[in-house]
Amino acid sequence: MRRYRVLCMIIALLFLGAVIVVNISLQAEKEQLDRPYMVEIAGLAERMNAEGSASLDETGEGNLPERNGCRYVTAVIPCEKESDLVAAGTEDYCIREVNGQLYRFEYRTGSNRTRMTVIVNSVLTGIGLLLFGVLFYVGAKIIAPFHRLEQVPGELAKGNLSTPIPEDRNKFFHRFIWGTNMLRESLEERRERELEMHRDKKMLLLSLTHDIKTPLSVIKLNVQALQKKLYRDEERRGRALTDISGKVDEIERYVTQIVAASREDFLDLTVREEEFYLSDLLRRVRDYYSPRLELRKTEFRIEEYRDCLLAGDEARLEEVLQNIIENAVKYGDGERIRIETGREDGCVLISVANTGEALGQDEMWKLFDSFYRGSNVGRQPGSGLGLYICRRLMANMNGDIFARYRDGEFIMTVVVRMS
Repeated sequence: MRRYRVLCMIIALLFLGAVIVVNISLQAEKEQLDRPYMVEIAGLAERMNAEGSASLDETGEGNLPERNGCRYVTAVIPCEKESDLVAAGTEDYCIREVNGQLYRFEYRTGSNRTRMTVIVNSVLTGIGLLLFGVLFYVGAKIIAPFHRLEQVPGELAKGNLSTPIPEDRNKFFHRFIWGTNMLRESLEERRERELEMHRDKKMLLLSLTHDIKTPLSVIKLNVQALQKKLYRDEERRGRALTDISGKVDEIERYVTQIVAASREDFLDLTVREEEFYLSDLLRRVRDYYSPRLELRKTEFRIEEYRDCLLAGDEARLEEVLQNIIENAVKYGDGERIRIETGREDGCVLISVANTGEALGQDEMWKLFDSFYRGSNVGRQPGSGLGLYICRRLMANMNGDIFARYRDGEFIMTVVVRMS
């Protein structure tokens, strides 16, 4: 958007320069075309020198220009006193001395350049207004909406599928927004299927480890029986003991690998360390959600705050806040969502508060568990991993996240280190 403003400024300067050049050209042409009246005045003055006052009419005012077929000089008037030297009319004039008498020669330029200049400038003004109107319309209806959408593909590519698509009635981007929303929903459904598959796999691995441990216990008991020489055949006892012991070690290795695999996190929750301003983070959150929540008739505001420099992963922290606000939208009553900040022990506390989200106190400590969904979810879709991911991300950034009730509001607070 900034580059577009610079482009508009350059176009404005070029247009202004063109207007100045056109006016200078018109003025130069006007001065060139206006010179012939001097020839007529000089000719009339010479005739008056030769003919004297006989060249004028009885009133002393000249029909001399008319008799001589002048195109530019309209009247020749003798000046008896100083006031006569100043013309009362609107035509141009000049003063000449002829035979010791001062005369005022009134003339017109013969070219309607002043009117032409007015017309040209009026046309240029109209063109300028039309041009800048088009630029303003393009900026407001095309460039600005596209600027709000330019970060969406990047967020989707990073896997941040909770990124809201700004809802706009703009006719130029309606199908684009619709298609992008379909893409986001498709990716979100695919990720939910993958999470479901990973959850089933994890449950299967845990079940297998449990099932394997039972025969392991039996095998170990048999090994102990063999070691106690309960079998009569010594060779058989030794061979069975060796085989069973080897199988036990092999199964135990498998069990160890299965348990380790089941405990590995299948989500990419890496973060990077950087510095960023609180105002930049909250500005992006406001730009994302203000239009959407305005359409939903939900009051959304960010309380006053002091700007500061934070430490952590700005994109990941924005993802955490988006996840929290999405939960507030889905599970709240839609009346109010607000963001407030505070400071404590070198950290900034960013709190998202909403009305209407009812959870039992016994559920508060389970909110951040993987695959857990609260009792208030109803028919809302979800995987139960959103807040779990938020907690892991904040832990990786050496921060924290917690939830509480206060004054009828459900408040989710993110703790971020200050730089």
